[in-house]
Amino acid sequence: MGWRTRVLAPVACASGLLGCATAPPPDPTAPDLPPEPAAALSPADRCAARMAAMTFESGAGVTRDAIPLLREDPAFPLEAAAQRAEGVCEVTFDVRADGAIDAGSIAAACASPAFVEAATRAVARWCYAPKVVDGAPVASPGHVVELTFDWME
Repeated sequence: MGWRTRVLAPVACASGLLGCATAPPPDPTAPDLPPEPAAALSPADRCAARMAAMTFESGAGVTRDAIPLLREDPAFPLEAAAQRAEGVCEVTFDVRADGAIDAGSIAAACASPAFVEAATRAVARWCYAPKVVDGAPVASPGHVVELTFDWME
């Protein structure tokens, strides 16, 4: 037996905020993402490396939602593992115009307090291709994801 964490697709926009963006469902015809950058790099450098390896349409008139580029599963907290606890966290966060997560915006609502820090740390390391409005990158508030901490059987 072991444990796993599952990062699920965004579930909704928080409170219907104006300008709220969530990633669309994966496109089965889309090309694979480039390989993960080396884990020794900082989150900002890993995000920059991922963005540099991808091609996005740009220029005046281009508008698109933020696109997840790099997501790491949270570490399963030792305290929760010792208790064989399971739970779900709903994490809300904002994506800055440079694609990084605004660390001050992260809010995790978890079934168990043991998962809050793990969920918050993981999401802080994620990065996105930023939302683009009329060719310019802009911040996109109110992203919501669900992280499920459970045991593999």
